[in-house]
Formats: sequence, C-alpha cells, structure tokens
Amino acid sequence: MLHQTFASSARKVSLRSVPATPTHRFVMFLTPGFSLLNMSGFLEALDLANRLLGREAFHCALCSEDGSRVRASCGVMIPVEAAMTQPKGSDNVIFNMGAPVDSLAQLSASAKASVKSAFRHCKSAAIMGASTEALAQSGCLTQSATYSVHWRNLDFLRETYPELEFSRSALNIGERCASAIGATAGVDLALWAIDKNAGPDLARKCVDELNYTAQYKVQTLSSDAHPALSHIDNDKIRSVVAEMERCIEDVPTAQYFADFAGISGRQLERLFQEHLGLPPKRFFLHLRLERARNLLLQTEMSVMEVAVAIGFGTSSTFSKKFREHFGQAPGQIRRGRAA
Repeated sequence: MLHQTFASSARKVSLRSVPATPTHRFVMFLTPGFSLLNMSGFLEALDLANRLLGREAFHCALCSEDGSRVRASCGVMIPVEAAMTQPKGSDNVIFNMGAPVDSLAQLSASAKASVKSAFRHCKSAAIMGASTEALAQSGCLTQSATYSVHWRNLDFLRETYPELEFSRSALNIGERCASAIGATAGVDLALWAIDKNAGPDLARKCVDELNYTAQYKVQTLSSDAHPALSHIDNDKIRSVVAEMERCIEDVPTAQYFADFAGISGRQLERLFQEHLGLPPKRFFLHLRLERARNLLLQTEMSVMEVAVAIGFGTSSTFSKKFREHFGQAPGQIRRGRAA
C-alpha cells in the first residue's frame, strides 16, 4: 500500500530528480452530501506538493452538475468553478459524491451520462468514500479493479454486485483507477496522484511534511481485515478470521479453522480468547449474525434468504440466535429500517 511505499526514512529526500513536468490537471466532481474532509485533504496535499516544488505542478478544479454551489454532508455550501462536462483525454477525475440516496436521485439524466463518460474516458479516476456505491449504481465500475468501501456497506455491495470486487482496505490502486475510504481518503488519493505523476521522492517528502507516517501504521494493520482486527497483528488470528468471512455460508467446524491455521484446536482457542475475548465458535457466530444484520438493513432479501446466506438451515433457529445477539427479531430490524 502507499503508506508502506511512502514511509519516512532517516535520510532527507532530494527533490532535484523530480522532472519539470507540465501542470497535471484534476477535476473533482461534487454531488450533494459529498465529504468536505476528503475534498480538503486532497486539495491541501496537492497544494503542499506545489509548494515543495516551487511551482504549480498540480491543479484541481471543483465542478458540480450545473456549476452551482454544492452542500457537503456537514451542511457547508461550497462554490465550484464549472459544470460537469466530459473531461479531455489528459484530465484526471476525482469523484467525491454523497451516498446514492443523496446524490444520484438529484442528478439529471444528462449529468449521470456525464459521470459515466468522465469515468470511461478520463486519463485516471480517483474514487472517494461513498462515491464507490454511487458509481456502482450508475453502472460505471468494471471488473478490472478492486474498489474500497466502508465495512458497513461491504456485504450489501457484494450481494448486489457479485461481478465486482470490493474491499475494506483503506486504499486500492488499479492501473487507471484508485479508490479510498475513511477520514484520510483525500490525502491517500492525493499521494497516489503525486507519486503517479511526479514520482515517489515528492510523495515521500509530502508524507514527511504532513507528519503522516504514524497514521499510516494503523492503516497497515487494518488493510482488508475485519474491524475487530484493526489493532491485532497476529497472523494466525487475521488469516483465520479472513477464512471465516470467506466461508460463512458453509459454516465449517472449529477444527477446520485450526487446521487452516496449522495449529491445534487448543492453540486456536487460546489465541482467540487472548486477542478477541471469545472462543472461535462464538466469534464465528457473531460474524455470521453481523452479516445477517447488514443484509436485512441494506437489501430486500427475505429473512429465510438471509438465514441461508449465513449458513442456517431454518429461519426459526436463525431468528432465535439473532434475537439473543441483538435483542430484536430479524423482522423488527427490517421494520425499523422502513420506519
């Protein structure tokens, strides 16, 4: 990941090797509910790179559907420079869109067409936060890349778009597309753009100037792991939990996971109790029920379909376990969503 590539070193980074490249132009498309934090992180990191170089090597223009101001998720109205039009072949497009319910429903047909055209024809595309889901609903995303999404939306997107690859990783980089989530998504994508267009020396220097190395260490541990593992660096635990998530529908035995990790059942039990405070069987059940809750809240699957998707043979057994864990029946969770 970029944070490993850009980790600070003891030596000072020389910028003399950075070529005197022409200005790299970026267009950031904003829709209602966009992230002001992500926008400012991206712009500030590019501005830092320009100041380190002593010239404007990077320029980012803000645009909206019709050139009007756009309201961020925090309520602040932001002025833009232009309306969304099809970028030229040399343009790099940044998508900073609100959740689909906030952004896509408010866009005209022509604006949606412009979004698709921009994604397909731009030189490179960067996708921030909720924009992944919005672009998936717009039919823009392809099977050639892996896209970062918030862990709460992961199950819904994987169920809804099984042909696409989604990940909880803070940052995913493809050949012409990068996506990022979390509070530092804007900075992460700016560092990717700086490295891609001006080289790693400048990117490393920006990391140093931003005092960003420590924050990256937490992301390194997080990667695509379950949120419960964000501060756990035990390889056995992390690999077993990843395997648990992969085969939730099959519901293997605890011994299967011990064999998968190459350790005894007793060792696996000890590791889970030490690091997660639960035995493997109990933790696996919690994973399954968490996925069930996400599916009930985010999809139109029936209770029985959700039960089967997480490895329960009957809806009655599933409902009993669900109520014990969440204090509500599956049907109550769904009715609460509709309320």
